[in-house]
Amino acid sequence: MDKQLIYKVLLVDDELIILSGLKFLINWKSIGCEIIDTASNGQEALKIIEEKSPDIVICDINLPVFDGIEVLRQCNNLGKNTVFIMLTNHQDFHLAQQALKYKAVDYIIKTNLQPELLIQSIENAQNEINKKRKIKKIDFVESYIYKNETDIIKSSLLNIINSASNNDHQLDEQFKICNSANIFRSYCIIQIYINNPDIVNINLFTAKEKNKLMDCEKDIINKICKNFFEDYIILDYNSSSVLVFVSNYPNIDKQYIRHLYRKILTTSKNILEISVDIAITDVFNDSSDIYLCIEQLKHMNNFYYYNNKGIIFYDEINHNQYKDHFDISTIINDLSKALTSYNFEDINSVFEKLIELLITSKPEKQNAINCCIRIYNYTIATLQSLDNPKAFNDNFSNSSNTINKLISVGTFEDVISWIRQLNSTINNYNISVTSKSNNLIDSAKEFILEHIDTKLTLNSVANYLSISPSYLSHHFKKECNPNFVDYINQLKIDKACKLLNENQYLIYEIAYMLGFDNAYYFTKIFKKYKGVTPKEYLHKISKDIND
Repeated sequence: MDKQLIYKVLLVDDELIILSGLKFLINWKSIGCEIIDTASNGQEALKIIEEKSPDIVICDINLPVFDGIEVLRQCNNLGKNTVFIMLTNHQDFHLAQQALKYKAVDYIIKTNLQPELLIQSIENAQNEINKKRKIKKIDFVESYIYKNETDIIKSSLLNIINSASNNDHQLDEQFKICNSANIFRSYCIIQIYINNPDIVNINLFTAKEKNKLMDCEKDIINKICKNFFEDYIILDYNSSSVLVFVSNYPNIDKQYIRHLYRKILTTSKNILEISVDIAITDVFNDSSDIYLCIEQLKHMNNFYYYNNKGIIFYDEINHNQYKDHFDISTIINDLSKALTSYNFEDINSVFEKLIELLITSKPEKQNAINCCIRIYNYTIATLQSLDNPKAFNDNFSNSSNTINKLISVGTFEDVISWIRQLNSTINNYNISVTSKSNNLIDSAKEFILEHIDTKLTLNSVANYLSISPSYLSHHFKKECNPNFVDYINQLKIDKACKLLNENQYLIYEIAYMLGFDNAYYFTKIFKKYKGVTPKEYLHKISKDIND
């Protein structure tokens, strides 16, 4: 274990007492560790892992939203070198074994959580990290020897641009490669946004077809750039844009850049029916300025997100600060009520409020997307809890595709379209549920009428219909106005009145005939609905006959 290095640690558990205990159980600094953050659910943990790249994650297996196994699996899929230590209970031992299959370095049973055991697990994790770092360095050197030098420069430059900050010392090697290639000399970055609204049925394209389209567009950009710049590198930035890193370009000739833009736009439209927009940073002269250049890029992305302008020069845009945080707790609360009541007007109102909030708040692009992801995940969790599996699967079967569409949006209008589509999908879900609930309520009423002379309960009717009691109770009240119990009691009392009118049965006999446990309870319920006792009701009948 190399205690000279500082290993970044993330703690993940939904129990605050466990998180607090882990923080103070050992002296983290003495073993070369620093707790950089904590998380209380799997989704939050994954977000922190993507943003802060911890070396070690100490993670509970049983977590809300995503469990610990899913966090571990997704982290592996992201290609992160993060090492996991899993926390588990005795009854979750089989899950701990599953975690080891996903290459967790160790697991600790919570009841056995002692300082010595935790330190031993952390030392195991540190040893594993050191092995991975050595392998990564060897792999990097080998790739430098055997790969094409241009590809190495591209890879190094993209790693630098995608890095979170200039404090990441793991990028030293990448900076050396880029500096040796002299690319940080009078450089700027041009971002080319690739849009395809003119293509018929673009939404029907497969992922493979969309990738092929992007490759063709990049080929067009590359060929045109050859006629405009001597030294440039084209980088795959995200699913809807590419970067052109231009070197040895001391001054930005705006007329020249406009000519470049028109050339790319015209060619792309004529050949691929694709529209493009571009943004260009200022010129910088040193590798240390790359993060200022990236900041400009980020600012132009936010500007483009709201303005969708054809060509953007950094020195021409206004520098309004976009909000990095805004509160959607009220939206979440209103959405919860609307979803559980299946109220179309309330649901539509909530989404209009969300759109209005986004318009007035003007958050940064990523924060707007994160807000929408939160709304979507809350919607999914709520609808799953309402016990309508068929309607849910019919409308929300491809959540990952829905989220990917959101992540790849280019402009604010795209986000608004995504929100309206989610609103429409929820309404379709409600139509399916409402149609089903109407049929279920009719079946419930029929069953109640046929068994009115038995002791009917919410559970017995729900079991007959193969649905949950809570689902039946909610929809029965919604469709019939009186609740389930009132509906049954009213039918029983109405039938009791008919039997009393026949004057063939004693009161206690009628009580048992209608499924009441005793005559006293029957009398109490009868008076509640008729205002008089059965005996007083009989007396009134006799009096009316005599009169």
